[in-house]
Amino acid sequence: MALIEAMSRQANGYVVAAALLFILVYGYRQLLLAKVDPREPPVLKPRTPFIGHIIGLLKHQHSYYKILFKNASAPICTLPMLNGKGYVITDPELTLAAFRSRNLSLGPLISEMIHRITGLPDSCMEIYNSAAFHTQWNKIVHSTLTGEQLRIINVAGLRDLARTLNAVPPQGLDVADLYLWTRSTMTMATTSALYGDENPWKKDPSLMEEYWGFESYMLAIIANVLPNVVAPKAIKSRNRLRAGFKRYFSASGDQSPSTHSFMKQRGNLERSSGLTDDDMAALEVVVVHGALSNTIPTSFWFLVHVFSCPDLVQSLREELQHIVRLGDGPREMVIDITRMEERCPLLVSSFRESHRLSSVGTSIRRVMQDTVLSDGKRSYLLREGCFVHVPMSVIHVATESWGADAESFSGPRFLNLSEESKQQKRVYFPFGGGRHACPGRHFASAESWGFLVILLMGFEVTGVDGGPIRVPEPKLPNMTTSIWRPLAGEDTRAKITRRQGWEDVVWKIL
Repeated sequence: MALIEAMSRQANGYVVAAALLFILVYGYRQLLLAKVDPREPPVLKPRTPFIGHIIGLLKHQHSYYKILFKNASAPICTLPMLNGKGYVITDPELTLAAFRSRNLSLGPLISEMIHRITGLPDSCMEIYNSAAFHTQWNKIVHSTLTGEQLRIINVAGLRDLARTLNAVPPQGLDVADLYLWTRSTMTMATTSALYGDENPWKKDPSLMEEYWGFESYMLAIIANVLPNVVAPKAIKSRNRLRAGFKRYFSASGDQSPSTHSFMKQRGNLERSSGLTDDDMAALEVVVVHGALSNTIPTSFWFLVHVFSCPDLVQSLREELQHIVRLGDGPREMVIDITRMEERCPLLVSSFRESHRLSSVGTSIRRVMQDTVLSDGKRSYLLREGCFVHVPMSVIHVATESWGADAESFSGPRFLNLSEESKQQKRVYFPFGGGRHACPGRHFASAESWGFLVILLMGFEVTGVDGGPIRVPEPKLPNMTTSIWRPLAGEDTRAKITRRQGWEDVVWKIL
C-alpha cells in the first residue's frame, strides 16, 4: 500500500513517520518471509535493498508503479519489502483473473479502514463485521442503487444541481476556481440526494469544508500513530462531521419522506442491530466519503476535458437534443435521464475517457489463501497473506492497450466497437472490479452525466479570456482516493454564462 503527498503539508515530520509505521506495522505485518518460491512472479528488486520499494511508494505514491514498469515488461512481479513481499499486476488477463478470484479479497482492508477512519469502538465493529449485518448491508446498498431506486436518487441529485444552475444570473458567473465551484456545487447535490430535505450539510454548510479538510488529512488518521498529535485538525473535523450526522439521526432525518431508501433501509438495519445514533453518525462519515471523495473530482475533470474541446462540445450538443424537450412552463426545458447511457453514446464515451485518464489509484486485494493465477500462457503462485496491487496509473495509459495517444484525451475513444476497443474495455476499471467494484458507480456516473448535460445545453463555460477552458496540470491525490486533483497554483478561473437564446431557460429533471 502506498502513501503520502497530502501529509507533506504538515508542519513537522510526524506524519511521514506515522505513514511509514503504518506500512511497516500494518500493511505487511502478516506477510511471509521474503523468500520467493520459483512458482511466484519474478522479483523486481529495489535499488536500495529491503526498503527501496517502501521509500519509492512514500515518495512517488501512485506514480511509483509507472516508474517501476517504465523499463520492465513483466505482466506480474513480486516486490520484496523488508521481510515481506507484495505482487503488482499490469497484465489485462491476470487483472481479470485477480478480480474474479474468490481467494483475493478487499474485505479485511475495508473493515480495518472503517475502524480507523470512524474511531468506532471494537463492540460496534463486531456488529459491522458480523455475517448477518454485513450480508444485509450489502443487499441494501446494491438493491437501492440500481433500477428504479437508482433513477430516484439520480433525479434528486440532479434537481438540486438544476436549482443551482437556474440561479446563474443573466450576466453570468465569474468563477475564481472552477474546481472549488464544482466541488461545492456537486457536494451539495450529492448530499441532498442521499439525505433528503433534512440534509445536515444544507442546514450547516460549514460541514462541507469540514469534510474536505478531513479528507485531505485522512491518511494520518488511518496510520493511527498519535493521530491527535499528527492530525489534530482532521480529528476536529471528523468530530464535527460526526456531530452533524448525530443531529440528523437523532431527529430521524433518515426516515423523513424525502429521504432515499438507501438511507432509510440502512438506518433501520443499524438501529435494529444495536448501533446508537452516535455510532451511526460515525459510520456515516465513511459512507459520505465514499460518495464524495472520487465522484467530485471526476466531475471536474469531465467538465474541463469536454469544454477544452470546442468541436466535441458542438457534437455533444447535437447528440443531447434527443433528451431535452420543452416543458409545461414558459421557457421550461426538461431533461429526461432515462436510458441516458443508451441514448447519449458520445457523452458516455467522453466521460469514460476522462475517467480513464484521471483515475490513477490502485486496486488492492489480500491473498486469503495460496492461489494460482493464469493468463492462459503461464501460471503464478500467490502466497497467503500477501497484498496484490493493480495500478490504474499504469494500466489505464498503457500504449499496448490504448495506442500511441494513450495519455491524451479523445472523447470518442469508447465509441469504437472494434476488437481493439474490446481489449481496451478489458483494461478499464476506474470503479474497481469483480465483487468489490464500487456499488455506487451507477449513481456517480449518472450524476456527472447530468451535470454536463445541463452545462452543455444551457451554458458556455470558458476561460476568462472567452476562449476554451484550459485543462490544468494534475497532481496525484493522497492514497485514500484515486482521482487527480488540479495542481496547486494552476489557473482554474472560468466564466459561466448562459448560451445565446437560452438566457431565461429554467431546467427541470425527470
